[in-house]
Amino acid sequence: MDCTPSNTASIILAAGSSGRMGIPKSLLKMPGGATFLEQAVSAYLETGIRQVVVVVNPTVHKVLEYRKPWFFDDVTFIMNSQQEKGRLFSIKLGLEALEDRQFAFVHNVDQPFTTAELIGQMMKKAEKGSYVVPAYEGNSGHPVLLEADVIAAVIKHCADCKDLRTIIQPFYKNIVHTQNPLVCENINTPDDYRRVFGVMPG
Repeated sequence: MDCTPSNTASIILAAGSSGRMGIPKSLLKMPGGATFLEQAVSAYLETGIRQVVVVVNPTVHKVLEYRKPWFFDDVTFIMNSQQEKGRLFSIKLGLEALEDRQFAFVHNVDQPFTTAELIGQMMKKAEKGSYVVPAYEGNSGHPVLLEADVIAAVIKHCADCKDLRTIIQPFYKNIVHTQNPLVCENINTPDDYRRVFGVMPG
């Protein structure tokens, strides 16, 4: 089955405590003014993907509920009140919420540099029994696109493994080579933000 916007979903992970950053990373702003979460949602909607699931913690959800950003009614929010269980648990919650589990992107909100163009390139590489990642100069980046067999394995083995990489390693890895080094960036701390954007978060 071909990977198309109609059978592809996106899971955006925004449930972390953001302890090192000091404020929720989903609410950090890009230079143009959009929040990291807005940037991510926009990229997926631009490609035609309509099933966008955002896994949030109660604090972030309350803020979003109050602010009502433009995308608020266009995504499905899944609550994770057990952040101590880690990222893989959030991924499982998001995958279990999907209406169609043919293909799904897994996107960390602190990696806000995904573009509609990159998403489209990754979708063209998707095939049965595989996952797709972008890479810059040999270094794998983000997001990751999972096919149905991989999705099923993640849901099944979530409780037995510590990270996504361990579960998907047996599957075939398709790579989209890019000249954009930002696909390998994580904005985890104020210093990361300053290094990438040239200013402190505010």
